[in-house]
Amino acid sequence: DELNIRLPPDSFEKIMYYLRRNYIGLGSIEPLFNDPAIEDISCDGTGIPVYIYHAKYGSMPSNILFNTDDDANSVIIKMAQRCNRHISVAEPLLDGRLPNNSRVQATFGREVTQHGPTFTLRRFKTEPMTPIQLINYKSCPPRIFAFMWLALEHSYTASTLISGGTATGKTSMLNALAIFLPPEAKIVTIEDTQELNLPQEHWLPSVTRSGFGSTTIDGKKQGEVDMFDLLRASLRQRPDYLIVGEIRGAEANVMFTGMATGHPGIGTIHADSMESLINRLVTRPISLSPALLQSLNICFLLTHAKIEGKAIRRVKEVIEITGMDLQKGEPIYQTVFRWDPGTDEFSFDVKESNIVKRIAIARGMTQEDVWEEINRRSLVLSWMAENNIVHYKDVGAIIKDYMRDPDTIIKKIKG
Repeated sequence: DELNIRLPPDSFEKIMYYLRRNYIGLGSIEPLFNDPAIEDISCDGTGIPVYIYHAKYGSMPSNILFNTDDDANSVIIKMAQRCNRHISVAEPLLDGRLPNNSRVQATFGREVTQHGPTFTLRRFKTEPMTPIQLINYKSCPPRIFAFMWLALEHSYTASTLISGGTATGKTSMLNALAIFLPPEAKIVTIEDTQELNLPQEHWLPSVTRSGFGSTTIDGKKQGEVDMFDLLRASLRQRPDYLIVGEIRGAEANVMFTGMATGHPGIGTIHADSMESLINRLVTRPISLSPALLQSLNICFLLTHAKIEGKAIRRVKEVIEITGMDLQKGEPIYQTVFRWDPGTDEFSFDVKESNIVKRIAIARGMTQEDVWEEINRRSLVLSWMAENNIVHYKDVGAIIKDYMRDPDTIIKKIKG
C-alpha cells in the first residue's frame, strides 16, 4: 500500500512461493519433498543433476542441478542449521536429521569430495508401507504375510531378520511386519534415523544421537548415544518386542542375547543370501557367537530384480532356523517359501514347517488347524487388498479387531 503497487493474485502467489521455497524451505530441491514416492534425494557435486530414487521407477536424474559450489554449500549450510549441527571447512562432514525426520548426510566444499559439495537425503515416510500395499505390488503374497502374522504373535517364533541388498525394501518390509505385532505388546524400536511408524499405542521409538566435539578415548564423541547404548538400555525397559532398524556392529550381541533370554528381536541386515548373512553375523565387526544364531527363528531374504524391463522388489525366500549343527557350529535351516523369477510366483517348499509345528504343540492344536488359521488370516489380508484398505492405521485397526474377535471379522468378510 505504501508503494501503491497492485499485484495480480497469481503474481502474488508466485512471489510467496519463491519466498517460502528459498527462505523457509531448502531452495530448488524443496519441491521434491512434495512427491511421496521419492525415497532418496542425492547431489553428487556441482554441474551434476540431482538424482532421486523413485519408489516406482527407481533411480533417475532430475532437472535440478547446482552450477557453483557456493549454491550447493548454501543449501548444505541451511540443512546443518535445520539439524542443529555445524558444518565448515574444519568439519566438512554432516550427519543429522531434518525437522521432518528425513536423514541427511552431506560434505562441505571440496575438502573431502572432488566433485564439490554433496548431500544425500533419505525421506521419512509419515505414512509407512503396509502389508496390503506390498501385496498389491506383488512383493509378497497374502499367505506369506499370514504365516508371519501368526509367527510374530508368539514370542517363541517371532525373532526375525530381514536381509537383502541396497534398495530391496528392507525397512518397508520391517514396518509392514511390525503392524502384525500384538496391539497390547510393548514394542521398543531403535534406529539411527526414525523410519518406522507403527499403529500400536504401546510403542517406544528410540533414535541415536551424534556427539559433539572431538573423539574421546573410547572412540565416541562427547554426548554420543549409539545403537549399543540404546539396546543395552532397552533391555531394562521390559520390551515384549525389540526392533532394530539395521544391524551393523556390536549391538547385534546385545540383541541376540536378549532374544536368547526371551525378548523377541526383529531387524534388518545387508546380505543377499543365507550364507552371506551367517558370515556377516559371525565375522567382524559383528563377531556374534555361533551358538546365539539358534535364537533366530525366521530369515526374510529380499531381492531387487527386473521383469520385462520393469524394476520390482520381491521376497526371495522365507527361511526357518530349525536347530544347530554342533559339529560345524552352524545353524540348520530350511526354505519354507520361495519366489520363482521365471513365473513370478511363490511356492511352499517343505513338507513340514518348524514354525507351524512349534505353534501347534504350544497351543495344543494339530498342524492342519494352524494352517487353517493361516488361511483365515490370508483371507482377511486378501479382502483388505481387494477393498483397497491400505493406510497403516486402518490396516492396524482391522488386525487388532481380528486378534480380539476373529469370527466377527470373518463373518463381515463373507458377508
